[in-house]
Amino acid sequence: MADPVGARRAAPSGAGTGGRRDADGPSVGEVFDGKYLVLRQLGQGGFGAVYEARDLALNVTVAIKLLRSDVAADEAERLALREEVRQLTRLRHPNIVDWKAFSMTADGTPYFVMEHLQGESLASLLAREGALPPARVIPILLQILDALRAAHQPGAGEPILHLDLKPDNVLLVPHPSGGGGDFVKLIDFGLGQFAAHEAPTPSEDTDGARVSDETIRNALVAAEEQTVRVERVAGGVPRVRSCTPNYAAPELGAHMLPDVEPVALDQRCDIYSVGVIAFRMLAG
Repeated sequence: MADPVGARRAAPSGAGTGGRRDADGPSVGEVFDGKYLVLRQLGQGGFGAVYEARDLALNVTVAIKLLRSDVAADEAERLALREEVRQLTRLRHPNIVDWKAFSMTADGTPYFVMEHLQGESLASLLAREGALPPARVIPILLQILDALRAAHQPGAGEPILHLDLKPDNVLLVPHPSGGGGDFVKLIDFGLGQFAAHEAPTPSEDTDGARVSDETIRNALVAAEEQTVRVERVAGGVPRVRSCTPNYAAPELGAHMLPDVEPVALDQRCDIYSVGVIAFRMLAG
């Protein structure tokens, strides 16, 4: 069995009972936020770190995603993030990771509790095997699309956009029926909206310090799996703060350019990313 899925994802970095976290996050054997016994760190990602833990009340193994303190740093964004996760916890689909809870530590650091998965990411599979045969690609794509259908048409609610679909966020786990074949789980819906500013080369203007146009454009052209972030601007369409350039639709990529007025995004952004993923699986 491959390493438990969740590695390289956003998550916990918190103190034993919800107090101020140290730089390395909670330790193995520590009780995080008074509820979860930390068993091990599964990985570190752009949004934070992921931990395997045991829910002490329910006596089940879970994955905890503890976000960096600069993700959803102000109260308005924490409320928006809470609402986003509330929608996700109502979204039930076999190909979408089960979001169990959303909470914050005593110092205001947000974290998620999700089902714990065993398997590997599609990115890991492609790195190991290269191009996949169409007979394997098609079932993976159909499961991704079925998950997106549920998210994009969630009954009476608003459509839930992923906005960062890429092989790293497509997990392949054992089939729940016990049969063979790849079983897909999508993770990290909507988190790109809340990623913090990480500008290596800021330039001052009337909106404050922002990433220089040249820095962003170079990243959009040259990045492989790199995630690019810029600050949200006030007024107009909310600016998505994070995407992975190689898999982002052009209108989503434009949100990364400070001098370009962002346009409203819809389900087509995710469909574009699925097309890129399909090409990557077939071409290697």
